[in-house]
Amino acid sequence: MFNNGLTIAKIAQERGLVESTIEGHLAFFMEEGKLDINKFLSPKKQQAIEKELAVDDNNSLSKVKDALGADYSYGDIKMMLAFQKYLASDK
Repeated sequence: MFNNGLTIAKIAQERGLVESTIEGHLAFFMEEGKLDINKFLSPKKQQAIEKELAVDDNNSLSKVKDALGADYSYGDIKMMLAFQKYLASDK
């Protein structure tokens, strides 16, 4: 559905789920290398999230989110974590 142009909010609405559930599903496919990180996050956002993730080795979502501010969502951070796992997997 995402690849067909639907937004996360629209997918959640159509499926009767919350957006965070859809983000989790998309993060799974991101980790598998089946989705392009650039469809979710601008290079600027990717760099900012990577920088904050490097500061906190435990990858505490709340600490990273607090450091990044309101312009970043937990979904953004989860997508970046999934992408990093994909890169580390050598798939």
